[in-house]
Amino acid sequence: MSSNEPITSEMAATVHSRLEALRGRPFDELAMLPELVEVQTEESGKPFGLNEHRTTRDDGGVLVVVQATRRRLFGIFTETKVEGFLASPGSGTTVAPEELLWPYI
Repeated sequence: MSSNEPITSEMAATVHSRLEALRGRPFDELAMLPELVEVQTEESGKPFGLNEHRTTRDDGGVLVVVQATRRRLFGIFTETKVEGFLASPGSGTTVAPEELLWPYI
């Protein structure tokens, strides 16, 4: 379910901003991030959850995902905004393929 409310674009902007801040960190710092950081925040007077996920991959790289979620229609639906990237030692970062983001949507 999508919405034209200002909170929807603010959630997406918050996810993008946080992801870009993380993308600027060295690989060693990314690899040491906690597996999950959960924060409750608010934009335009509406609360939403902002979660940062870090998963170590078999190839030694990491997947970093930032996810914003909020309940809608009395908790019946959840609106989610997600972005992520892959980081490898010495190889920089690349945008995470959509299929790697599916578990976070």
